[in-house]
Amino acid sequence: MRCLTDKTAALKKALGEFPAVYLEGSAASGKSTALWLLAEQCPQEEWNWVDVGAFLRTGAGSAEEELSGLIGSLIRPCSREDRQRPCRMIFENLPADIPEPLAGLLVELARNLPEGWRAIFVSREQPPKAFLDLIWKRRMAVIPQRELLLTREEVQTMVIRAGSLLDPEELYEVTGGWAGCVDLMIRMADRA
Repeated sequence: MRCLTDKTAALKKALGEFPAVYLEGSAASGKSTALWLLAEQCPQEEWNWVDVGAFLRTGAGSAEEELSGLIGSLIRPCSREDRQRPCRMIFENLPADIPEPLAGLLVELARNLPEGWRAIFVSREQPPKAFLDLIWKRRMAVIPQRELLLTREEVQTMVIRAGSLLDPEELYEVTGGWAGCVDLMIRMADRA
């Protein structure tokens, strides 16, 4: 049984203050889990997920053109006047070497979001240089990986919920509170 810990507080705060958010963290740090939990907590909002990395890997045509078309297809139904739900656009798997035209497209999207809309950019890397102007002008918040790390208490709660025999303090020390590692260690210990 998977025991999820709610690490959405930083995201909620940033989304309340900024039109765009950059969520940065290594693999298994809890980025996707935090986003899915937030989406579950906010069913009144329209959530659209775009895997930017997949667009870049296809190699078919221009990734910028394809992504531009997809963004347009998301914006049209969400911008109808009769639509009451706020839109949240999540762009996952942004690579460190994002092509300049694609970075420019995403920057323009973040600059020109309709009122109440939010864009969330998710990456294992630090924000690309193209995003720095958005950050400096307070159009984008950056949430670093450390915001997603589990506390000692959260690790202890996960161990208790899972009914694991692992020592929560030792588990915290070994993993540093890294959500994916804590979860994996608990599941592995349960199988032993």
